[in-house]
Amino acid sequence: MQRNLDLLTDFKKAKMVNMITYAKDGSKHVRVMTNYNEDPYDIMWFATYSYTRKVSDIESDPRVIISFASSNEGKFWEIQGNASFEKPEVVSQKWVWWYLYWHPEAEKNGWGLKGSSSLVDHRRIINVKPNSTKLVEVDSPKY
Repeated sequence: MQRNLDLLTDFKKAKMVNMITYAKDGSKHVRVMTNYNEDPYDIMWFATYSYTRKVSDIESDPRVIISFASSNEGKFWEIQGNASFEKPEVVSQKWVWWYLYWHPEAEKNGWGLKGSSSLVDHRRIINVKPNSTKLVEVDSPKY
């Protein structure tokens, strides 16, 4: 993929992105994900739990789309890629950082980061390897 400076700039500004997954019946599911990633051309990662719909969708169809606003009014970016799941030892390393980002008070007592519990046992990291990018025009509502 050829690098696009506008895409790089817009991606770094995007604190939230949409992750689109495909269910077994082919329907699309969209959810907002926090974006910690810096480079849309590199593997992107997103923290989640095993029992979520996005995980079951990816297990049956690894195609995903990551979308976010463009600085060009009325347009947005789509990054199409394939998703996979990180190894458990990497999940543990990245989870500490992600969890403490959302719950900085947890650093004092380690809650949610160590040991075995339903939440700890179900932690997942989704990796998205980008395949292609495109700038898409937003459909304007017709009145």
